[in-house]
Amino acid sequence: MGEKYLKPSDLVTIEQWIKKVEEMHHKLKKYSRNHALRKLKISYKVIGTGRSRIVFDLKTGYVLKIAFSNKGIKDNKSEAMLYESSLPTIKNHLAKVVDHGHGWCIMEKIMGSSSENKKNKDLVYKLQDEFVSAGITPNDLTNRRNNEPRWKNFRIDNRDRIVVIDYANFIKASTVRTIG
Repeated sequence: MGEKYLKPSDLVTIEQWIKKVEEMHHKLKKYSRNHALRKLKISYKVIGTGRSRIVFDLKTGYVLKIAFSNKGIKDNKSEAMLYESSLPTIKNHLAKVVDHGHGWCIMEKIMGSSSENKKNKDLVYKLQDEFVSAGITPNDLTNRRNNEPRWKNFRIDNRDRIVVIDYANFIKASTVRTIG
C-alpha cells in the first residue's frame, strides 16, 4: 500500500517512525510534535499539525497524515475505516481516503474556505444532523462546550458543500461500546 502515492523510501521512513512511536508508548512516553517534525525527514511540505498527527502536502492533490502518537495511529485507522464503511451520501462530506497503512493515511486535498458566517454555520448544523441520522456521532465538527463549529476541521467547496478533513473522532453507532 502507498506505492501509488509515496516513494518507496518514504514508506520505509514512515514504517520506521511508527515503530519508534509504538516503542515510546511502551515506555509510557510519547513524542512531541516538534520532535516528530525534526525526525520525520520526508520531502513533503508540512501544511498542518494536530494533537497526534502531522499533515503533509503531496503536491498531487493529496495529503499525507502521519501519526506521532498512538492516538494518531488510531486516528488514521478510524478515518480510513469510517470513510470505507460510510454510505455515498455521507462520503460526499468526508475527505476521501485513497490509501492508508499502519500509522498513516492519504486523503484528497480539499480546497475551499471555512468562512465563519451564519450561512456556513447553518450548513454545519444541518450536516451534523445528517451524520447523526446516519448513525455517526460527529465529534469535533462542533465544539462540545459551546456547540460552535470547529472551522479548521472542514472546508466548504465551491458548491457550498461541507467536506470534513478531520473526522478521526467521529463515532459510528456500530462501534459504540456499552457498559453492562
